[in-house]
Amino acid sequence: MYEQMPEQMKAIHGLNDEEYIAEVERLRGLIELSNRGKRSRRKGASYENTIAKKFGEVHNIKLVRTPLSGGFQKQSDSEDFRGDLNCIEPNKDFKLHLECKNHKAWSMGKWWKQAEEDCPPGRVPALVVHRGQLIEEGKRVHTAEDFIMLKFEDFLHIV
Repeated sequence: MYEQMPEQMKAIHGLNDEEYIAEVERLRGLIELSNRGKRSRRKGASYENTIAKKFGEVHNIKLVRTPLSGGFQKQSDSEDFRGDLNCIEPNKDFKLHLECKNHKAWSMGKWWKQAEEDCPPGRVPALVVHRGQLIEEGKRVHTAEDFIMLKFEDFLHIV
């Protein structure tokens, strides 16, 4: 609206030309931050859905994204909705507490702490991390891959 009706907006808000330009730039910055956050949430949701689908294909289990991607648990006392993915099949005993991360820069310590702190009793914290494809000087340095982090004792128990 500021860009479509500049004179009216200046008059309504009592802005001179310089203040108007500053306000338009401030609003553009806020819009960019909002869009960046939306892209990040979409990327995370897409990755969580990809991991859920892979589990389903390999282990014939239906996993779904937790409402608000784990944030639901912080608003609820329910143990059933912790982590990024949860099993919705009542006859399946899914022991993993999954946290999924798809970032260029890894923060393993911080992410692992989140997985452990949010993990309900009786479940095993597991961190699933995506490394995107890397191309340098036109050559593929490494392909996109997914990794999982578990405590060694939990890994031994599962295997």
